[in-house]
Amino acid sequence: MFNYPRLRGAVHFSLSRKSLTAGEMYPAVQELMELTEEEVGPLTNGGHETKFKNECRWARLQLVKAGLVKSQPGGKWGAT
Repeated sequence: MFNYPRLRGAVHFSLSRKSLTAGEMYPAVQELMELTEEEVGPLTNGGHETKFKNECRWARLQLVKAGLVKSQPGGKWGAT
């Protein structure tokens, strides 16, 4: 659905500018990628969250595994 390398880059760029909670990260990434509400709105097969949020979380996980992002106090995430 999304260009994954571009999404991962947008997540990393968003978190490198300042620490963000997940709720703050999603609109920042959406703005960077210039995605419309229609593009971020479709739900996952389980219907519990949008595909966009799910893909952002997977991108953030890959960045954590690569040592580029880490969890910070207050439920925030930021660049290492």
